[in-house]
Amino acid sequence: MNQLMEGIKIVCSDSDINLKDRLFLSSGTEPASVSTDCGSTPYCNNALVPRLPWRSLTSMEQQILFSTKLEKLESLYVSILNIPQNILDCLKELNKLENRRFLNDILQTERVKKGVALIHEYIETFRIENAELSEYRIDGNEPKQMTVTVDSERCRVGLHIDNQRGSSLHRISINLGSEPRYFLFINLSIDQL
Repeated sequence: MNQLMEGIKIVCSDSDINLKDRLFLSSGTEPASVSTDCGSTPYCNNALVPRLPWRSLTSMEQQILFSTKLEKLESLYVSILNIPQNILDCLKELNKLENRRFLNDILQTERVKKGVALIHEYIETFRIENAELSEYRIDGNEPKQMTVTVDSERCRVGLHIDNQRGSSLHRISINLGSEPRYFLFINLSIDQL
């Protein structure tokens, strides 16, 4: 069994979120295959996905991954927070979307536009100095896929580096759906990898 290494920390910004019950470790990585998941988009050659099974963290692994004090962190971190209910209420129409083809129509409604504006306003309170937040994308994915990112050749890339320059300071992911969505990451910087 591989041992979890010190690296990127997870900081919880909301005392109502119990991280130890929401984070799981994979048993490593493996090549993606046709039977990896139920997605209709095939995986690219050489794509890697997390190896099953997922398991709960030990108390030692929690100490390695979690930090409660943002100001003491000298390296990169992932922050987890809840979006306020008043903002989510504006975006309820997105939960009812059954066909991705109608997404653009729903995004044009005044209520959803208000919700998107409120998200921008809320995120601004967490923005790292000099990080631009001008670009966003709202999209939907098929259910029961291990990974969803598709490259220019229209195949899923599996586990990948979001920003090849070595930093994803601008990356914010919000689940606006009614089903759970998982954020996969390795807690090591590019230099450590």
